[in-house]
Amino acid sequence: MSAMNKRVIGVIAIVFITFLIYIPAMLGGFIWDDPSFLTENPIIKAGNGLYRFWLSTEPPDYFPLTSTTLWVEWRLWGMNAAGYHIINVLLHILSALLIWAILNRLKIPMAWLAALVFAVHPVNAEAVAWITQRKTTLPMVFYLASIFLYLRFEKTNCSRDYGLSLLSFLLALLSKTSVIMLPFVLLGCAWWQRGRIDRGDVRRSAPFFLVALILAVVTIWFQYNRSIGDDIVRTDSFLSRMAGAGAAVWFYLYKALWPRELIFVYPRWEIAAASVVSYLPGLALLALMFYVWRHRTTWGRGVLFGLGYFIVTLFPMLGFFNIYYMRYSLVADHYQYQSIIGIIALAVGCGYYVFKKLNANFRRWVVVAVAVVVGLLSLQTWTI
Repeated sequence: MSAMNKRVIGVIAIVFITFLIYIPAMLGGFIWDDPSFLTENPIIKAGNGLYRFWLSTEPPDYFPLTSTTLWVEWRLWGMNAAGYHIINVLLHILSALLIWAILNRLKIPMAWLAALVFAVHPVNAEAVAWITQRKTTLPMVFYLASIFLYLRFEKTNCSRDYGLSLLSFLLALLSKTSVIMLPFVLLGCAWWQRGRIDRGDVRRSAPFFLVALILAVVTIWFQYNRSIGDDIVRTDSFLSRMAGAGAAVWFYLYKALWPRELIFVYPRWEIAAASVVSYLPGLALLALMFYVWRHRTTWGRGVLFGLGYFIVTLFPMLGFFNIYYMRYSLVADHYQYQSIIGIIALAVGCGYYVFKKLNANFRRWVVVAVAVVVGLLSLQTWTI
């Protein structure tokens, strides 16, 4: 079978399986804050809504591109929730296909399987099945497109690819600034491919950092002046937040590897800043990263890249900055939508290297086991 035929079959498989398991979501309705975000949002219904989303401080947050898609779709679907759900599922599928392409360019083994696992992973169901999380699925597509185009630019040195990559990043930020860590991801990819980060890498990433900084300032202003306002989200100290950040990383890692008992709103943690125990998760994480760093020239290289990506992209969601949702919970499944790629790729890649060392009889059972795991993940996403 030719490489082209294999790619076509791979695309069809991801599209078909993802559509299948998200049928319940596409048949679902509006939940939680979907009314305030969409169906009862006066700006969505207003004829001058696009102007108000892009050029006014009236909205509670600044993600005008996401709001634009919903403004257009309101005129297409109205109160028919299926249309919004289908678009979210299509965006999720597109992200999975882009992940496949990116991992292939980075020469990470079993890229297709990693993309499929991302597509069916139940942790991602919250971002896909909740219409309001268009502000998660839409920026993800532009974020991944930016990475793919940047990697292609590094290979071809085509200035158009570089410009399109920067434009895609800007569109991602205008969809939601949760993707703000992308410049660090680009530097991480440079290290992964060449074993170092040189001045050229820093110079090429500088415009990405500048765009990220500008949109970060805008987002912080909207969060503190419009979304949060006079409401009190958190009163805990920096030390408490630092302790909570360490625990949050382990929480997300646990849910990525063992996605059981997923909850729409997790109970809000109470962190005792005066207790040494509260800092143990963070200290354990630092110890793990230091140990892996010491072995970065051998087995630790892939682990450092995957785990490092996971932690870096999680940073905006770890509680150092006030996010209105943290009035209810300090963690949420949709917060790790872009970060989970690192753990999935790492787990699949490690599994591949173990697989290569097995004899033919054991390999057959491993293939069966992988199919069962993918099936169980898919079933949980269907029933979640």
